[in-house]
Amino acid sequence: MNTSLKIAASVTVLVGGVGSRASDTPPPRLLDRLETQMRLPPYASSVKSYTRIYTYDERKRFVDGLLTLGGPKTRTVASIGQLKPTPLDGGCSVISIRYDIRARSFVVARCNGSA
Repeated sequence: MNTSLKIAASVTVLVGGVGSRASDTPPPRLLDRLETQMRLPPYASSVKSYTRIYTYDERKRFVDGLLTLGGPKTRTVASIGQLKPTPLDGGCSVISIRYDIRARSFVVARCNGSA
Protein backbone atom coordinates (compact mmCIF):
# COMPACT_ATOMS: atom_id res chain seq x y z
CA MET A 1 0.00 0.00 0.00
CA ASN A 2 1.51 3.34 -0.97
CA THR A 3 1.94 6.20 1.50
CA SER A 4 -1.03 8.27 0.31
CA LEU A 5 -3.39 5.30 0.63
CA LYS A 6 -2.14 4.58 4.15
CA ILE A 7 -2.69 8.22 5.11
CA ALA A 8 -6.16 8.25 3.54
CA ALA A 9 -7.09 5.09 5.45
CA SER A 10 -5.87 6.47 8.79
CA VAL A 11 -7.65 9.80 8.32
CA THR A 12 -10.89 8.03 7.36
CA VAL A 13 -10.72 5.95 10.54
CA LEU A 14 -10.09 9.08 12.62
CA VAL A 15 -13.02 11.01 11.13
CA GLY A 16 -15.36 8.02 10.99
CA GLY A 17 -15.51 7.77 14.78
CA VAL A 18 -16.12 11.46 15.43
CA GLY A 19 -19.47 12.64 16.70
CA SER A 20 -19.75 16.36 16.03
CA ARG A 21 -22.21 19.15 16.65
CA ALA A 22 -23.09 21.40 13.72
CA SER A 23 -21.45 24.43 15.40
CA ASP A 24 -18.14 22.53 15.67
CA THR A 25 -17.80 21.93 11.95
CA PRO A 26 -17.54 24.28 8.96
CA PRO A 27 -20.93 24.70 7.24
CA PRO A 28 -21.43 23.37 3.69
CA ARG A 29 -21.86 26.90 2.26
CA LEU A 30 -18.41 27.94 3.56
CA LEU A 31 -16.84 24.77 2.15
CA ASP A 32 -18.53 25.36 -1.23
CA ARG A 33 -16.96 28.85 -1.36
CA LEU A 34 -13.58 27.53 -0.21
CA GLU A 35 -13.53 24.76 -2.84
CA THR A 36 -14.56 27.21 -5.58
CA GLN A 37 -11.70 29.58 -4.66
CA MET A 38 -9.10 26.85 -4.11
CA ARG A 39 -6.07 26.99 -6.41
CA LEU A 40 -4.05 23.83 -6.00
CA PRO A 41 -0.35 23.47 -6.82
CA PRO A 42 0.49 22.88 -10.52
CA TYR A 43 1.03 19.10 -10.25
CA ALA A 44 -2.14 18.45 -8.25
CA SER A 45 -5.33 16.87 -9.56
CA SER A 46 -8.65 18.75 -9.55
CA VAL A 47 -10.22 19.45 -6.14
CA LYS A 48 -13.09 16.99 -6.66
CA SER A 49 -10.60 14.17 -7.38
CA TYR A 50 -9.58 14.12 -3.71
CA THR A 51 -11.05 12.83 -0.47
CA ARG A 52 -11.47 16.16 1.33
CA ILE A 53 -11.60 16.45 5.11
CA TYR A 54 -12.08 19.84 6.77
CA THR A 55 -12.20 21.18 10.32
CA TYR A 56 -12.04 24.51 12.14
CA ASP A 57 -8.93 25.52 14.04
CA GLU A 58 -9.42 25.99 17.80
CA ARG A 59 -10.63 29.62 17.46
CA LYS A 60 -12.78 29.04 14.35
CA ARG A 61 -10.73 31.62 12.45
CA PHE A 62 -9.37 29.15 9.91
CA VAL A 63 -10.57 26.06 8.09
CA ASP A 64 -7.87 23.41 7.95
CA GLY A 65 -8.08 20.64 5.41
CA LEU A 66 -6.39 17.50 4.24
CA LEU A 67 -6.95 16.31 0.66
CA THR A 68 -5.88 12.80 -0.32
CA LEU A 69 -6.01 10.78 -3.53
CA GLY A 70 -6.84 7.10 -3.55
CA GLY A 71 -10.02 7.14 -1.48
CA PRO A 72 -13.65 8.06 -2.06
CA LYS A 73 -14.08 11.42 -3.80
CA THR A 74 -16.11 12.88 -0.94
CA ARG A 75 -16.12 15.86 1.39
CA THR A 76 -16.23 15.23 5.14
CA VAL A 77 -16.05 17.48 8.19
CA ALA A 78 -14.45 16.72 11.53
CA SER A 79 -14.92 18.33 14.94
CA ILE A 80 -12.40 20.91 16.12
CA GLY A 81 -9.07 19.30 16.92
CA GLN A 82 -9.92 15.95 15.30
CA LEU A 83 -7.87 16.41 12.11
CA LYS A 84 -4.42 15.74 13.55
CA PRO A 85 -2.33 13.93 10.93
CA THR A 86 0.24 16.12 9.21
CA PRO A 87 1.81 13.87 6.60
CA LEU A 88 5.31 14.76 5.49
CA ASP A 89 5.20 12.60 2.37
CA GLY A 90 2.84 11.86 -0.48
CA GLY A 91 3.66 14.54 -3.03
CA CYS A 92 0.50 16.03 -4.53
CA SER A 93 -1.47 12.92 -3.61
CA VAL A 94 -1.67 14.56 -0.16
CA ILE A 95 -2.40 18.30 0.10
CA SER A 96 -2.70 20.45 3.22
CA ILE A 97 -4.79 23.62 3.15
CA ARG A 98 -5.53 26.47 5.56
CA TYR A 99 -8.24 28.99 4.68
CA ASP A 100 -8.62 32.32 6.50
CA ILE A 101 -12.37 32.78 6.96
CA ARG A 102 -12.29 36.55 7.63
CA ALA A 103 -9.94 37.36 4.74
CA ARG A 104 -11.66 34.82 2.46
CA SER A 105 -8.28 33.66 1.21
CA PHE A 106 -5.87 30.75 1.47
CA VAL A 107 -2.90 30.92 3.80
CA VAL A 108 -1.62 27.50 2.65
CA ALA A 109 -2.43 25.08 -0.18
CA ARG A 110 0.60 22.84 -0.62
CA CYS A 111 1.60 19.36 -1.65
CA ASN A 112 3.24 17.45 1.18
CA GLY A 113 6.54 16.57 -0.48
CA SER A 114 8.10 13.21 -1.13
CA ALA A 115 10.58 11.14 0.81
